[in-house]
Amino acid sequence: MIHYRSLFLSFIILIFSLFATSPVEVATKADMSSVEFGYPIKFLSKDLSGRDPPTFPRNVSIGTGSAHNLPTIYWGSLIANIIILVGLFEILFLIFSRLKKYFTRTHTQRTK
Repeated sequence: MIHYRSLFLSFIILIFSLFATSPVEVATKADMSSVEFGYPIKFLSKDLSGRDPPTFPRNVSIGTGSAHNLPTIYWGSLIANIIILVGLFEILFLIFSRLKKYFTRTHTQRTK
């Protein structure tokens, strides 16, 4: 059973990762056609080839581009990220709940 808090934290981390991996350095004009964002697996791509920066290498961020240039979401990578993060949080919650039970039981035994 997946806890909703794991899923919620995963989505928060993924949204934060879009901004944490930004800006991305592009070295050539060809690299501008597919700038990828996200962590741990890149799951969002933007085509910024319509922009013509004066020099390279150039740093571009997730907000770079126009409103008409919508990003491409790699759904497989997004789902893989969610699975990885939910699994990680579930393991951490399991470890902490077991530690809490252990220390609570140890503390109550000492006070008797």
